[in-house]
Amino acid sequence: MQVQVNSEKSGRILIVDDYPDIRILLERAIRRDGHEVLLAPDAETALTLMDEGPVHVVLADIELPNMDGLTLTERIKADNPTTEVIVVTGHATMEHVAKALRLGVFDYLTKPFDDITLLRASVNRA
Repeated sequence: MQVQVNSEKSGRILIVDDYPDIRILLERAIRRDGHEVLLAPDAETALTLMDEGPVHVVLADIELPNMDGLTLTERIKADNPTTEVIVVTGHATMEHVAKALRLGVFDYLTKPFDDITLLRASVNRA
């Protein structure tokens, strides 16, 4: 699958994951589509970066130190309702999926990523 993005529609994407290798993998994939990418190792850093300027899409891991990704999603949606959130997790549960949907996430993806183009396509749709 080839993923294309119109450079006029590229956006600011925030990746929130406590594993540096995952952040780097996702950053490289998303930059290929012309997006500006911000990186955060935890929810607190993510919220600080969001205060510094508009973020169009947030990729948030569910398991983060100090504040889980679903609580982060709730805070993002309360303060920035037009920001789309894509939740990623290595430990999917029906409870997490249900809560994520109630919070209005754009997509819910599981790790490991067998095909990174699916993640890129989700970001570009968002």
